[in-house]
Amino acid sequence: MSPVVAGILDDWPDSATDDYDNIARLAATLLVELLAYQFASPVQWIDTLDLVFGKFGVRRLVEVGASPVLSGIAVKTLRSNTLHGKHVDVLHIERDRDAIYYAQQRQEVSGPTPNTLPAPSEQPTVPAAATMAECVLPAAQPPGTVAATLVDAPLQTLDVVHALVAHKLKCPLADVSALKSIKALVGGKSTLQNEIVGDLHKEFGSKVPDKAEELSLEDLAAAIG
Repeated sequence: MSPVVAGILDDWPDSATDDYDNIARLAATLLVELLAYQFASPVQWIDTLDLVFGKFGVRRLVEVGASPVLSGIAVKTLRSNTLHGKHVDVLHIERDRDAIYYAQQRQEVSGPTPNTLPAPSEQPTVPAAATMAECVLPAAQPPGTVAATLVDAPLQTLDVVHALVAHKLKCPLADVSALKSIKALVGGKSTLQNEIVGDLHKEFGSKVPDKAEELSLEDLAAAIG
């Protein structure tokens, strides 16, 4: 604790007066001291996760916030410390809404059953004209006409990584170099960097390597496989 704050608390009955100027000085002192120690003190992130997932046995963590920053860091921490190997669902309130509210399970439970189908006598009749229209065959192509063959190109990991990073940066793909790392592309914006890494973990799971933000996009895609 700040020695200045400790001194104020020790003399609190004398420090807390009705004098406005003294109250203003006291408020300014407390604000500066508390913020200074907040910024300078360690956050004890690892100890916190060890307590939450280890001692308390939490197996489902939901981050409520604008973007999945802390959940992305939590996934990386779980892979690198003594909790490695424990199954923990790390979710974000917006990104994983369906999983959080069990939307898929509810849909399966409330889906139609055979008993809800209409009886044969209640089946709607299809007009004869509609039936005939569905049976009309397409016109034959003129002789010598060759239909174009479209070949499905497999989606490469680099394409996904490249598109994801460009989307988060709000830049065209051409402006995002695959030879640069996420850390270089975000220009020191650690929050944006953590968001991108969190989205990569959501897309590729445990395939994302440690310190993914320091690899070029090409090397990162190769490491993911």
